[in-house]
Amino acid sequence: MLTGAQKEMLHNLYRRRDTYREFFKWAEERRNNAIVTTVTTVESHSGLNTTRSIELMKELAKIGVAEFQLGHGKNVSELKWRYDVRDVGKAAREGLFSN
Repeated sequence: MLTGAQKEMLHNLYRRRDTYREFFKWAEERRNNAIVTTVTTVESHSGLNTTRSIELMKELAKIGVAEFQLGHGKNVSELKWRYDVRDVGKAAREGLFSN
């Protein structure tokens, strides 16, 4: 379960940019949970370029909701979620008010 501190940090990140909000909206509205999300997916659901997408991914890792792995060669950068991605999206939108 996400901590209050994580929820607050996610909400602060959510409020920082419209493109971040688009990504969190996608995460919250997913039909199924995701175990891994690639930088390409972050780009396509946020409108961020690769550099900015990686910045967002690193921020999510700092909050502790996912593990960030930088891609090398043919492997793309990705997030391995520690929590249900839909819960992360909801917590980002609602902050401390989410369950």
